[in-house]
Amino acid sequence: MASSSPRCLPRGLRGSVNMGNTCFVASVLQALVATPSVVEFFLGERHARSECAVEHCAACALDAYVCEAYGEKDSTSRALVASEVLHAWWQNERSMAKQQQQDAHEFFLSFLSVAHANVLGKSLRREKKRPVGLEALLSLDITGLDEDEDEEADAAGVDAKVNVSVDACDCVFHRSFAGLLRSDVACAACGEMTSTILEATVGISIDVPSGTASSELTDCLRAFTAAESIESRGCATRGCATTRLTKRVLFERLPRTLTFHLKRFEGGFESNSVRKNDVHVRFPLDIDMSPFVVDGSMQAKNVYKLYAVVVHSGILEGGHYTVYIRRAWTWFLCDDANVREVDASHVFAAQAYMLFYQISQS
Repeated sequence: MASSSPRCLPRGLRGSVNMGNTCFVASVLQALVATPSVVEFFLGERHARSECAVEHCAACALDAYVCEAYGEKDSTSRALVASEVLHAWWQNERSMAKQQQQDAHEFFLSFLSVAHANVLGKSLRREKKRPVGLEALLSLDITGLDEDEDEEADAAGVDAKVNVSVDACDCVFHRSFAGLLRSDVACAACGEMTSTILEATVGISIDVPSGTASSELTDCLRAFTAAESIESRGCATRGCATTRLTKRVLFERLPRTLTFHLKRFEGGFESNSVRKNDVHVRFPLDIDMSPFVVDGSMQAKNVYKLYAVVVHSGILEGGHYTVYIRRAWTWFLCDDANVREVDASHVFAAQAYMLFYQISQS
């Protein structure tokens, strides 16, 4: 295995100190700091920390982290400490303020939701008694404040809810990660469309097949976008006697940065019956998403290149997150504060948990 001394690392690639069960934060931050549009936004000083009036602003914390990562060359040997990022997230997501391991994908969605609100100048306090729904996080919707904080929030002029569609919001997080899924429901007999629903989404979570040694990412995508039968009382368009409809989900619009979450944890958390699916999913360096968009056209804009792979090793209760980051044609393994160069074969043999793809410029 190849290795690199800290001073030989590319600009912006720094280790991240584990503050105690915070490898899930470090792995996601490495991916964010490697995302071109995010880096361009914050290094371009488009979020002025000195002028931001949002208390515990996650966007400010991320801005400081990105700027430090891409700071002076003589400081690149030092690992970063994400304490401000973690504190800002905890202040906005108080149910997550625990000294224990969290899920990297949930952190990614939650942090983007918080930072999205903050970069728009909104303060955020989620309800303590009600868990954050995955659907709200996927659409970057932001739920209301605690009931006991409503009066204080109103007095401060804080919006209790921010619900911005992917078309209406031009913040860096929407422009980077938000795409649009289209769900079509049609009559199984006549093929006429009965309904179409558009839904903003931050990447997609796809099932990992069980009972096999390995699988392909493209096969998982085909299963995700395959037509499925659903029960119905009949065709509302032509009055067919069928009791079956077909539903298919495709991308209406692809995002600039495409993320995949491989659903490796199965079972119920409440019943403590969660188990991990260790099936290896093979993933490509370049992926053409044309078969998974509505128009189905083969266009260069549908080709993406892999730049980050978040890996979960071990069991749910005692696992560890690391991330592989690609710079130019070189891969690096980021394991908390330790960063070293690795051969590409190590990356593609890894048990991926999250995959980050950037739209290809070629």
